[in-house]
Amino acid sequence: CAHYWIEKVLAVDPENVEALELQNAISETYLKWAELSLARKNFAKAADYAKKAMKFVDGHPEAQKIIEQAQQGRELVPTSFDASRRPSKRRTQVPLLEGGMMFIPGANFTRENGETIYVPGFYIDIYEFPNMRGKKPYTNVSWYEARNYCMSVGKRLCTDVEWEKACRGLEELRYPYGDRYEPGTCRTNLDPEAGPVPSGAIPSCFSNWGEYGIFDMSGNVWEWTESRTPGNNRIAKGGGWSDRPDTVSCTNRIELTPHYTHESGGFRCCK
Repeated sequence: CAHYWIEKVLAVDPENVEALELQNAISETYLKWAELSLARKNFAKAADYAKKAMKFVDGHPEAQKIIEQAQQGRELVPTSFDASRRPSKRRTQVPLLEGGMMFIPGANFTRENGETIYVPGFYIDIYEFPNMRGKKPYTNVSWYEARNYCMSVGKRLCTDVEWEKACRGLEELRYPYGDRYEPGTCRTNLDPEAGPVPSGAIPSCFSNWGEYGIFDMSGNVWEWTESRTPGNNRIAKGGGWSDRPDTVSCTNRIELTPHYTHESGGFRCCK
């Protein structure tokens, strides 16, 4: 498991940057889930997540505070949680993974232009549609076809804000893997004849959400979103295998007519 690997690496090299960054990222993920559980008055789950956060970062002050709140049975609503959007009390626990999808907790989110907005929690496919590791993504689909495919499996297209938030991961990076473009980390900037690869074929192209994550959100194929422009075009994200470094960031937007199709265009679903 991740904890065992981190301990093993740090025992040999206490300053190992990769292990330290992973340790902090996993701890912060558990902390966010602990805060969400407290907001939903699920005190047992909140304490459990907080203890897991402390397992990775010993003596984490925020985690200790959550444990104390949970023990006292009091509700703590974090500033990033919009109480008006509180889910039904009948659903007190949210699975982190469900049917090939990952849950992204609701929180305030700052876009690259500096705008801060609240993004409610949502599920997003881990892979490009058909959301199956080892399968090539569906391409040459219009926005209407992509929307209908998602609806056929009980889902919907992601909004561009949801898509961007999922792509940027815990640290809100510009690319899934960092703030600077890294050649070869995702399938980008290649010859137009190269084509897409099966989903998950490039393990380094991974948006980090702690123990879990989302694949291929930069390059391989660009992806339709639900969002529209004032001119009634649609917004696509992510860029394709032949796109330049500046067009394959999590924050870049492509505006296209909804009837447009291309061999480098696909989609993934949310709900």
